[in-house]
Amino acid sequence: MLVCKKLLLPFAFACCGSLFAQNIQNPVLPGVADAGVMKYNGKYYIGGVRTNGDFYVSDDLVHWGKPIHVVSMDNDWTRGSGAGDDQIHANDMFYLNGDFHLYWSVNYWGKDKHAVHIVHAQSKDVLGAYTEPNKKTWMDNRIDPKIFRDDDGQLYMYMVRFTDGNTIWGRKMKNPAEFAGEPVCQFASLPDTWETMDNRVAEGPWVMKYRGRYYMMYNANHTSTEWGNYQLGVAEADSPLGFQNGNKYSYPVVGCNQTQLEEKQVDLLRYGRTYEPLFAYTESKPEGDWTKVTYDDSGWARGETGFSSREVKGSTTRHLGTWWNTPSLWLRKTFSVGSETGNLALRVAHDGDTRIYLNGTIVYEKQGRDYCIVNLDKKLRAALKEGANLLAVETNKGRSQFFDVSLFDMKDGIADDILMTPGQPNILRGPNGFEWWLIYMANKNDEHRGQYINRVQFFDKTLFVDGITGPRTAGYHPEPSMPTLAVKGETASFGVLKEVQPSVAYLFETGVKTEGGAGVIAWWKDADNCAYVGLDAGNRSWYLRTLVGGKENKESYALPEDFRWGVYHHLRIERNGGCLKIWLDEIPTPGKHVFAEALPAEEAGVPGVFDETKSALFEGATYTIGFDDVHFQLSENEELLKGDFLNDYEFSFQLSGLSGQDKAGSYPVYVDKDNYVKAQFDG
Repeated sequence: MLVCKKLLLPFAFACCGSLFAQNIQNPVLPGVADAGVMKYNGKYYIGGVRTNGDFYVSDDLVHWGKPIHVVSMDNDWTRGSGAGDDQIHANDMFYLNGDFHLYWSVNYWGKDKHAVHIVHAQSKDVLGAYTEPNKKTWMDNRIDPKIFRDDDGQLYMYMVRFTDGNTIWGRKMKNPAEFAGEPVCQFASLPDTWETMDNRVAEGPWVMKYRGRYYMMYNANHTSTEWGNYQLGVAEADSPLGFQNGNKYSYPVVGCNQTQLEEKQVDLLRYGRTYEPLFAYTESKPEGDWTKVTYDDSGWARGETGFSSREVKGSTTRHLGTWWNTPSLWLRKTFSVGSETGNLALRVAHDGDTRIYLNGTIVYEKQGRDYCIVNLDKKLRAALKEGANLLAVETNKGRSQFFDVSLFDMKDGIADDILMTPGQPNILRGPNGFEWWLIYMANKNDEHRGQYINRVQFFDKTLFVDGITGPRTAGYHPEPSMPTLAVKGETASFGVLKEVQPSVAYLFETGVKTEGGAGVIAWWKDADNCAYVGLDAGNRSWYLRTLVGGKENKESYALPEDFRWGVYHHLRIERNGGCLKIWLDEIPTPGKHVFAEALPAEEAGVPGVFDETKSALFEGATYTIGFDDVHFQLSENEELLKGDFLNDYEFSFQLSGLSGQDKAGSYPVYVDKDNYVKAQFDG
């Protein structure tokens, strides 16, 4: 139940199969970088950098199985070069009318030849083998391909060209293998903004359509962790090729979590100083108010104020150890704390072997290169004393000489890992069909890139991402919610869903393979009260047939001329009271999409499937109780009752136009007038 006063409320509701789950254990797939993700018949498939032509498969975006090889580089234009399966980068894949299409970037800058192009391959099976229809040449002289299918079925490819830096272009397609027009520049990175913190780079485009708006998520800045500036932005347009600088969001939607750490927590070593980047490069003399320490001939450390290694290291008198092969750079910093100082988090970045001491106690020791967060445990925390404290750093030169040491006062919190350089976005519907999820690559500390997931939401029409997050990120960041019911695997007709709760608001979707007549039961109460959405091969059409109180109504609409029978097609219906919305192959059904008063609004029912030929197959069927609305305007003091009595659910909404005199909100739990929980904004 929701009560409001002349306010605009986009809202969403879903019955959750795993409410109050643990925070996402990012990365969900370590070691996989620039990747593409596809959802097909209830499963997710991912492939990209360091998969070498393999796919991983998942039911829930969290747990991924073992790699399965699906494609190899096999063409004339790379033969004889060093461009092998390790050059299968930045995948994009989609299913259309019986064929699976796979695109990737070859980004080979070798001594033998350069090969920087887009490749297209296809297969009749989701797990391949994929082959290139044209092995003589590449598809396009670009990188980072992304295919988008608009509501009218028109295909577009987005890609990156090397013009004004890395720039994003779009192009109409005649079919998945051929272009239909000239490329159109969408945008480059803007100078003097967050997009040009280092290099002129705009790349990794992902395009989607939701609630009548087109969204492009993209990367800006250099991808390397040496810069640490790679971030995700969004542009929002009213046409597929209408993205430009004027409709970009003015801020990144996903960036490094260290920015927030520095804004919210005090760095005890830098308090009162100007901001320094994560990597502070040094050659002969450190910057800031660190003190550089020199050595005498005997190997003793002597500071500019007479402090020695004995003071730093307690009983240790020599700075050279078993794995310290070169003279070290010694630095020290005195800082003060008070009784209110809480948990400590040490952020370290170094290129060579490094030790860090707090008042003579080793709090960090690592060979080689690293950057990470170290939450000091109780034993190490005990080395801190009220008043003046001494932090000393001994570091060796690696490939280059850089170091950064910060000591954050976390109060009663715990610092997360360094999460940075998010990139190569994919936005897909989650397992329950309602949620949207961003799947992308990122770095955790100095580790190989892995795949991360975070929830995407639309506040009014503005895209928001709940990320970047790791297991220790503060707040509530649950894993994807599961559907109310999922039918696993491929199966023949199973009729209506049994042993599930009937509802007046739900989503039902499934893959359907038929040579004749089959489809979904959109609503079933009994034989005289039901609704069918079917595919009719004889008339090359689809239809909605309803029976309400035994009275029949049927509406039929033509299918596209190239619609293929005997292959899987995806049917999705959303019921919200009396309204039905229907999608075929992920776009609105041709002819008509919304049936506003198709069903009795208050009559609960269940969905299912039907097969008139007894030869159809179904795969990936899911049922989720809930609804997804937007811009629903309530009248003065009107109460709105929707949905069913449930124990586990999520309900989210946004209030707009709240004045100083208004009170508005919702009932998160409402049983009756004497039993409820009320959440209210008081202007």
